[in-house]
Amino acid sequence: MPGLTVEIGHQPLFKEAVLLQLDTVTTILLTVANALVMLLMLVHTYATRKTYPGFLFWIASMACWFSGGVLSYLLRGRIDPFWVIVAGNGLLLSMPVLFNEGVNRFYGLPARWWRFPLNLALLFIAVAALHYATFINDSLAWRGIIISLGYGLFFLRTAAEPLLFAPPARHHSIQWLLSLCMLPLSFFHFMRLPYFVANPGLRNFAELAARDQYLLTAIILANSIIILVTYSCLSLTSERVESELHKSQQQARIIAEKQRELFAMVTHEFKTPLAVIDRSAQMISFRAINPDEALTRRLGVIRANATHLIGLLDNCMNDAVLAQGMLQLNSTDIQLPDLLQEIREQCAEARPDREIRLLMPERVPNLNGDKRLLALLFLNLLDNALKFSDETKPVLLELRQAPGELLVTVSDSGIGIPPEELDQLGKQTCRASNVAQIPGSGIGLHTARLIAQLHNGSLTIRSSLAEGTSITVSLPAAIANRKA
Repeated sequence: MPGLTVEIGHQPLFKEAVLLQLDTVTTILLTVANALVMLLMLVHTYATRKTYPGFLFWIASMACWFSGGVLSYLLRGRIDPFWVIVAGNGLLLSMPVLFNEGVNRFYGLPARWWRFPLNLALLFIAVAALHYATFINDSLAWRGIIISLGYGLFFLRTAAEPLLFAPPARHHSIQWLLSLCMLPLSFFHFMRLPYFVANPGLRNFAELAARDQYLLTAIILANSIIILVTYSCLSLTSERVESELHKSQQQARIIAEKQRELFAMVTHEFKTPLAVIDRSAQMISFRAINPDEALTRRLGVIRANATHLIGLLDNCMNDAVLAQGMLQLNSTDIQLPDLLQEIREQCAEARPDREIRLLMPERVPNLNGDKRLLALLFLNLLDNALKFSDETKPVLLELRQAPGELLVTVSDSGIGIPPEELDQLGKQTCRASNVAQIPGSGIGLHTARLIAQLHNGSLTIRSSLAEGTSITVSLPAAIANRKA
């Protein structure tokens, strides 16, 4: 094939000897094969590592590339070549639009509502230019200028955007590789502009097409190598991250187990002397002859504080085990009214100066759950209600039956909770800002929420400042499914 020389004025812009003759069919088949390989690699990567964001857009982009090549091959010679070009280019141009969106999502770049519509608009303009530009100037050169500018700017923008917004450090190598895929395509379209400018009366794309096929084939092969390297980087990065994650999970399990053992040891070491103190105070009160009121009060304070510390240790231990997901339910059929009555009596014994009202229907379904944990749940809620409410006002413990669930509500007329802090309550060691002067750790409510979730239930908090707080525990029908 003779060399192709393009001159602007009397200076040659580029001179090239085409050493390899490639027909259109060969180029299309090469494009289809290349797109199919890329598509299969991306599908495999997504199937094995679904955590990568943006991969569905990449898969869709390669599907468009593959479909554009197949469509161009199948329709070639069967319909008007103009419409083959329009359909093929429409699909081929959809590839970088979707690919660009996938890159942005993969890098976690700032979301912009106009980005995807702008890309689609550029796609429409580029494809429409194949036909509608002839109304402005009926010249192949004019169409070539518009299309080359559109393609070149689009690919340049796709390559540059990840470089303008710094992605996470772990993606830097992938960032450069993906940008290198787009830059040659941008260069390919920009380098065609001088030819169109120098030949305003162009009526035949034959010579340019032969030259373009040679260059485009080289770019496709280069991009294939780049994408293969990118795919290898992704796979190696993923394997390294998964290995590090596995090691971190093992270390976390070891730390959690040691933490649980430490909690158990500390709990045991503290509970034993506290139990001795409690029993000693009880024995003194029994054996004292005509104890005066002051002695009785002091012994009561000793026992109350010992009981409080034992309960706090139990809460810490249970909270640690629940948070680590290491606790198995010991489920049995529970008569919830009897359990609530026991909890009420236990709290009334510890706080004889407080009134606790228990409201419940005559018949309710049995509850299938862990009795010890549920007792701890309701005990924590009642203890909080008694602690943060006015001593002159009663605390209400109410059991209700709703369609498909049981509801237990603990209500008080206490100081309430600031509305902006309601969402934070129930998190570990989180307390309302208006209870700083009242002793407590915030563990009790967190433990209660974990126990409710362990029973496939939920815990809801409603509160008004200076009016009181109402906490409702709901247990679903899957748990409350047997009649008493």
